[in-house]
Amino acid sequence: MLWILASGAIALVTGLIFLFPSSLVRTFSNLFNRMIADVDKELYHVRIVAGIILILVATWLVLTGMAYPSLGYLGYIGGIIIFFGVLYLVLPGWLGPISGVADHVLLTVDDYVIAARRPIGVLLILASIYIFYMIF
Repeated sequence: MLWILASGAIALVTGLIFLFPSSLVRTFSNLFNRMIADVDKELYHVRIVAGIILILVATWLVLTGMAYPSLGYLGYIGGIIIFFGVLYLVLPGWLGPISGVADHVLLTVDDYVIAARRPIGVLLILASIYIFYMIF
């Protein structure tokens, strides 16, 4: 129940922030739109362990998907994870080019959110009120 209370509080605070002027919302956006850690550099040193862990988890997913037919989609997810686990083990140099492709920003959501910030803020506040009402 604590996580529901936390989600209601986060929705309320975010909704209130969205009701502020757009310049203040952009200030919050610039504050939080920054890189925290460079995962590529950290992951390269443990790529063999990461590849083995990915293959083990993927194997478990595939076997679970085969054991329970209603969870058959886990086999597809496991197949994708096995592919990346093998890439980590066999082709360790693929991390750099794939990361370079993935680092390009295709769509900035900030402009759309700032343009519709007031309706989104009202919806988030209403959602938080509903969450608090259902909890208490």
